[in-house]
Amino acid sequence: MKTKHNKRYIMKIELEVHYDDQFLEDIIVTAFEGGSNYWIEYINFENNKPRGIPTSVWVFEKLKDGETIVLYLEDDERAFLTMRRLKCGVKKYFSDSKNLIGGLDLEFSDYDTDVADSVLQYAVFDKLVYG
Repeated sequence: MKTKHNKRYIMKIELEVHYDDQFLEDIIVTAFEGGSNYWIEYINFENNKPRGIPTSVWVFEKLKDGETIVLYLEDDERAFLTMRRLKCGVKKYFSDSKNLIGGLDLEFSDYDTDVADSVLQYAVFDKLVYG
């Protein structure tokens, strides 16, 4: 039997997310090798990236060393990525409740290029800019 009034309920949920450097590196690798390459034109290699090291791995090492990575976007716009901003991007991603629907298991790398791209966009723009 259907009632005339459908009452809506709201609940507040507190979330604690545990992650490590491997998760952060995986986010960078996934974003740079497929998730975000549609909006990042190129990366500044002023820090002399050695041959044979993938760009994504080099970027993460530079972030761990406290350096800022300059991302060049279309029309010569620039975005800046630091380890602090990357961690803020993770926090912002998980603070958005629509990202938690269906769950996410960080321990088993249960994320894809869309997650990595969103985290990176939150890190450099503080919001989702690209689709």
